[in-house]
Amino acid sequence: MELKTAADVFILSIDGILSPATVKWYRAHLKGLVARLGDTDIDTITIHHLRAWRKTLTDRTHRYQDDKYHRRQNGPLSPEYIAGSIRAVRRLWTWLQKEGITERNPTHRLEKPPAPAPYRKGITPADRDRMFATVRGNARDYAILRFLASTACRRAGAAGLTIFDLDVEQRSATLHEKGKGGNKKERQVYFGLSTAAALRAWLRARPTTPDTRIFMLSASGVYQVLRRAASKANVDGRWCPHQWRHAAIRGWLNNGMPLSKASQLAGHSSVKVTGDIYGTSNQTELQAALDHYQWTD
Repeated sequence: MELKTAADVFILSIDGILSPATVKWYRAHLKGLVARLGDTDIDTITIHHLRAWRKTLTDRTHRYQDDKYHRRQNGPLSPEYIAGSIRAVRRLWTWLQKEGITERNPTHRLEKPPAPAPYRKGITPADRDRMFATVRGNARDYAILRFLASTACRRAGAAGLTIFDLDVEQRSATLHEKGKGGNKKERQVYFGLSTAAALRAWLRARPTTPDTRIFMLSASGVYQVLRRAASKANVDGRWCPHQWRHAAIRGWLNNGMPLSKASQLAGHSSVKVTGDIYGTSNQTELQAALDHYQWTD
């Protein structure tokens, strides 16, 4: 089987099973390999072909070459992007083996670039509050930001929230978003009093419409709400919806929520996932923790 066909049948196998965003991620990362090797028979592809392809990634001098949402930028691809491409290629060959399409897997020895030092993810409280202030006069946008901050939901979860999924009085909602179990995994989230008040204000102002979505926006629309708010608030850094999710989960943990409960509320597949992502603290937090918990001076 030719590589291009192999990639196409792999994408077909996950389309409708994994979330659209995950399918798009695999398609984007496999695109470069197919562009380089094209019609090559998969059984003739060796580790040397794959390392040559990897070198085209490490040698790149620009980013966002074919991305309609970002302008092309000068600079190398990030180690995370390159590692993601290698992970996608490994997944492709693992699937090909399981399907009996090939007996060979040359990706086992395809090394990933060294991982960079982990950086702290999440919007800062100061940036969050400035963005709150810029949208306070817009009931819908303010409710969206409050809902993201309180529930740690993904933007697709906020976009897909319907009037049938929301119980403002009980301060809870049912989300349908990606996660372990595939596309549109269902999970329950809860929110605070300020978020409940913001949602009530939006529901009072919300126009009558056949659209049952609470915010009447796509996932891209939710992103644009935050982009505009960040621009007005002069927030240059980590303002996108997933950075709000990171900050909310880290905030729960910093305020003393047990890891097991934070993991369940976040919709993670295991406590280990939560711990791996959010188990690190900065120097200020470590000093404060020592002062709080140490047993002697």
